[in-house]
This record gives sequence, structure tokens and C-alpha cells, in this order.
Amino acid sequence: MKFDVEKPKTRKGLSYVLKSSIIEAAMVGLKVQVPVYVTFFTPQHFNPADTYIFKAEFVPETVGGAEDRFHIGIGVVSSADRKQAELSFLDKAIEPFLKFVEYQLTKPKNSTDLGRGFYVRWVNQQLLF
Repeated sequence: MKFDVEKPKTRKGLSYVLKSSIIEAAMVGLKVQVPVYVTFFTPQHFNPADTYIFKAEFVPETVGGAEDRFHIGIGVVSSADRKQAELSFLDKAIEPFLKFVEYQLTKPKNSTDLGRGFYVRWVNQQLLF
């Protein structure tokens, strides 16, 4: 599996919610063979009350590329919330994310199901997905 990571520095007072090694271990555990591209991002206008902290999208080979692939974005929370957000993600969102990955990899190539995204927001110190 190709696993590429792009991680720019973020602004003072903000921290990325997850380490890429958590996602890499999950993908290796599922024996994912398609490329995975991880990009860490900081929104231009950070709103600590409502922000995406994780975005995962499956892009099939028929949409602008040579092969199936996953694009994963890992966002920020306030540094004070980072540990709580990470633990909440691992407790509540990692399992649905893994099911999303498995589903994307096992659905038929000619499937008309366009549900290719998995998104997690951090709202008032709670996960929403």
C-alpha cells in the first residue's frame, strides 16, 4: 500500500487531532492495497465550536485517476481539546470509519452507490458524523 502524508505546521493554539500512524495502522490492519493520501489541514477561519476534524473520501479509478484511492484529511482542534478529541475519535469514530473503508473496497466496481465520503466534525466538544 502506498501511504503518502502531507503535514504542514499549524497555527499556535491548534493541534492536529490524530497522528497519521493511527490511520496507517488501521489501513494495514484491513490489508488495504490501494493508495492512501493523508493531508493534514487547518481551516482558514477556525471555528472551535464547529469544525471538521476528519474527512475520508474514496475515489474510484473511473473518476479522474488511474487507480482506486483514498484521500484522508486530518484537521485541527484547540490544543486544549486535542486529547479529548483523539480519544473520542478512537472510541466512537474509528469503527464506523473502518466499516466505510471495507464497504468501499468490497462494493462492485459498477455500483451506483455514490456514498464515497466519511466526515467527522467536532462540535461543542462532541463528535458528529
